[in-house]
Amino acid sequence: MKLTRCFDASLQIPKSAPEGCEAVLGYIGGSAVHIWTPEEWDRFGSLRQFPCWVADLASSAAKQATDAVDAAKHLGWHDTRAIIADVESASDPSWWDAWAAEVTRLHYQPTWYGSASVAGLYSAEFKWVADFDNNPDLPDGWAAKQYAANVQVPGGVVDLSVIGDDLVTHGGLGPRE
Repeated sequence: MKLTRCFDASLQIPKSAPEGCEAVLGYIGGSAVHIWTPEEWDRFGSLRQFPCWVADLASSAAKQATDAVDAAKHLGWHDTRAIIADVESASDPSWWDAWAAEVTRLHYQPTWYGSASVAGLYSAEFKWVADFDNNPDLPDGWAAKQYAANVQVPGGVVDLSVIGDDLVTHGGLGPRE
């Protein structure tokens, strides 16, 4: 299986992709520290793009799912694209199940993101797991792995991930695909 290298950044977004990265994860709403602007997404138009919604587990999962899909549509993204729900280290599988059901109903691909310490609690088709071991491998059952945090690159600070083929196909190219 080919692994696709990906980066994400929440505040110090570089002007260009780090060397070797063919995908990018950016933030579209929820409790995100910084929601990426269309201009920030556009600078990475040649990469596979993965929108991320930072979950607020104290709020309605269905409403947040609808808001995440609306944010993706506002950016011009078609259905079937993955939308990542960032739950970090929270252990609330019922919130995830409700969020994923609504995202699926709206014809997008729900993808769970969180810590390796809670990954086993969640029943998600696609899991993007944070396991900062600096090893860009992909354990069985994981669709993606965030393996390095706070990496200094020209013009920014990023986290690095690898993504398996099955999930890569749900990342769109540019803002309108």
